[in-house]
Amino acid sequence: MATATAHVQLQSVKPTPQVATVKPRDPFWLGGAASCTAAFVSHPFDLAKVRLQTTQGANKMGMIGTMINVARHEGLFALYTGLSASLLRQGTYSTVRFGTYDLLKERFGPKDG
Repeated sequence: MATATAHVQLQSVKPTPQVATVKPRDPFWLGGAASCTAAFVSHPFDLAKVRLQTTQGANKMGMIGTMINVARHEGLFALYTGLSASLLRQGTYSTVRFGTYDLLKERFGPKDG
């Protein structure tokens, strides 16, 4: 009985070079846009808070009651009085803050590898 011998030719396997995978960064302005969105949503509550603080306890309606009162007597858009200043602050301050954070984190943060 003849045995067949299989000749296996081994090829040298070269290791593939390790390529550093870099997670793509989100643009820094997305943080500023998110801050502006948060300011837009929370502005009516901030307006009501300031109104309650300036009445010094004379108004016993509470936060929601103050918001309803402002909308009823001054119009719905009165809840957004001063929004432009809030958006300007968030658009500049928060955008610069997020951009600076990314830059400083890359420069002074821990190095991988």
